[in-house]
Amino acid sequence: MKKNNLKIKSLMLAASFILVITLTSCKEDDPVADLILNSLTAGSIDLDGATSADNIPVDATITATFSSNVDESTVTTSTVVLTEGSTTVATTVTTSDAIITIAPTDELKPGTTYGIVIDNTVKSSDGGSFGGIDFAFKTEGKSFVTPPQEDNQVAYWNFDGNTNDFTGNQTTVFEEITYTDDRQGFANGAASFNGDGNIVEIAFNSNLINTNHTLNVWYKVDLADYDGSRFMLGMATERGFFNEIGGGLGWFKYATNHTVGNNPSNNGPFGTAWTDPNGDGQTNDQVLVDFEGSIADLVDGKWVMLTMTTDEAGMKNIYINGTIMMQVDLNNNVDWPLEGLALNDTDAAAVGLDSNFGIGWACSRTNAATGWSDYETDKNNNRTYKGLLDDLRIFDVALSQSDVSALYNAEK
Repeated sequence: MKKNNLKIKSLMLAASFILVITLTSCKEDDPVADLILNSLTAGSIDLDGATSADNIPVDATITATFSSNVDESTVTTSTVVLTEGSTTVATTVTTSDAIITIAPTDELKPGTTYGIVIDNTVKSSDGGSFGGIDFAFKTEGKSFVTPPQEDNQVAYWNFDGNTNDFTGNQTTVFEEITYTDDRQGFANGAASFNGDGNIVEIAFNSNLINTNHTLNVWYKVDLADYDGSRFMLGMATERGFFNEIGGGLGWFKYATNHTVGNNPSNNGPFGTAWTDPNGDGQTNDQVLVDFEGSIADLVDGKWVMLTMTTDEAGMKNIYINGTIMMQVDLNNNVDWPLEGLALNDTDAAAVGLDSNFGIGWACSRTNAATGWSDYETDKNNNRTYKGLLDDLRIFDVALSQSDVSALYNAEK
């Protein structure tokens, strides 16, 4: 009987030993659970929805929360990437337990689509694999347009509630305007001028008037406000450049001052081109393109993009909505061959000249070098600009026709 008990105990002990080995073996062979993304948020906004998220704050920090703790060694700025198109956005990426945090180094651009990629090489702390994700989202606000020839852009006012120059090159010295909805419906996204003296003055900077030059601006005017002509903007009136919108919106003048090239009459050193589509006075086959339709029908009550370019050879172009309205070869004149855009501030008649750039008027408030351009008189005489302005850019290069068309298509 004793022997039988010993056999039973031995068998039970052996069975227990086998069971322990079997259980241990099974535990070691069990697969590790996959790493699963539980949520992806920007602040309180869910990025992991059925459709791409929009209206994401430009200062948002992105948080990815997983089903288990993440292996910190697998999380880098190469495996967790924020992109804008094909460009990688600089970020700081950190890991804490089951959470990865992606913080952009700088504020994101408004109205812009971004992608967030977490690579499948990211793993859980116990080795669980991850399938990887790729999500898109769009930030809130007006989209940021990168213009052609951006490196040559010397001034850009987007008038989003202020007159700050985006390039940082220019300084506002006086401002008297209000703000309203822009052409895309964003509140306080455009400058509004009342026609009774509203003006913005920018301190003179030589890079605002260049031998090779482009000025580009969106504007909106109403026929009812234009019984007579009004000035939109300018520097030193006819001694620099200015834009004048005609009464009835039937014409607009873009006058520009230029250096004079070699000529038999020894005229110079400066000359002004009084260029206006649909009825200018250029001669000697200078006019290569001239618009023949109704300018009033084209612009009345509508947002339109106006562009003027001129180069060192004296070629001048005026565009509306990316379409050329007028092209003039200013150099094609024996006695007055005009070349690059220039500021006429050297002759004796320049007494009282103030070269601050005026937005809403043909020059600065105090420029006295042109008798018929007097701010104090004309601000009460329906001569200052009445209407809206937005996205005013100046370049120190003459944009090509394809550049102008590309900018219009990007901004419209």
